[in-house]
Amino acid sequence: MKDIIKNILKESDFDWTKNVESDYWSPEHRPLNVGDCIVDKLDFSSTRWVIEKFGVSLAGTPVIYVSDGEENKILNRKFFEEDLVKGRYSFCEDFIKEDFDWIEYVEPTDYLVGKCFFFDPPVETDNDSDYGKLFDYLVRNGFEPFYGTERNAYDVVGLYSYIESGSGKKGFVFTDLENDTDTPENYLQHIKDFANDESESGREGIVLLYARDYVRKNID
Repeated sequence: MKDIIKNILKESDFDWTKNVESDYWSPEHRPLNVGDCIVDKLDFSSTRWVIEKFGVSLAGTPVIYVSDGEENKILNRKFFEEDLVKGRYSFCEDFIKEDFDWIEYVEPTDYLVGKCFFFDPPVETDNDSDYGKLFDYLVRNGFEPFYGTERNAYDVVGLYSYIESGSGKKGFVFTDLENDTDTPENYLQHIKDFANDESESGREGIVLLYARDYVRKNID
């Protein structure tokens, strides 16, 4: 039976798979942007999908909203980037963004703005791996540590990412573990009070996420 299968499945029968090769790509080499046009090489219709915006699902998972002008899809960002590196997707190099005036411009990292990352349990040592990974993740995505926020901090209950009022800079700030921040509800209220004066959007749109779960699902 194995010999029969070998005779049937000749290498030439899979020539189409050779086209699933891609040029080198990495998030650092070619960052994803709103307006990028992509093609799924496993889709023989070669539909062109345009990135409309970036966001976060209710479960805290980073997602990408794409559209072909008629149909809309939501993609898991982590899985998409992994498949992009492997060569499943390619960019439409001949794509003209002006042809798609239905695209709403959104900054690529807007999905991280207004997020309260609550650590449960809190960060009690200066080598907490979850804290370090989240710190590095925010920096890689263009957020600057504000107010003395350090990578090797401890006694920390949360990190809050926002756009600074006045300067328009993207940044994040840590919160010490205190009596008024020791629960998710208290921490969220603390951040909302802070955001009233410091955040460009005030307390609007602030979302609380459990930091350790977020790291395991989206960064590890």
